[in-house]
Amino acid sequence: MDVIYRKERACDYRQSETVVREAFWNVYVPACSEHFLLHEMRSGEGFVDDLAIVAV
Repeated sequence: MDVIYRKERACDYRQSETVVREAFWNVYVPACSEHFLLHEMRSGEGFVDDLAIVAV
């Protein structure tokens, strides 16, 4: 299985947030907010777009 890493694109946002939500659901507290944090961080002033990478 070959894994390719590339820069995250806008069309990846929903799927990335879904993966984060599933990974953290009920881990530390009931439900989770990490996926929402990821969503909000993208619009933040300190967000470095070039460091957002996905594996496909």
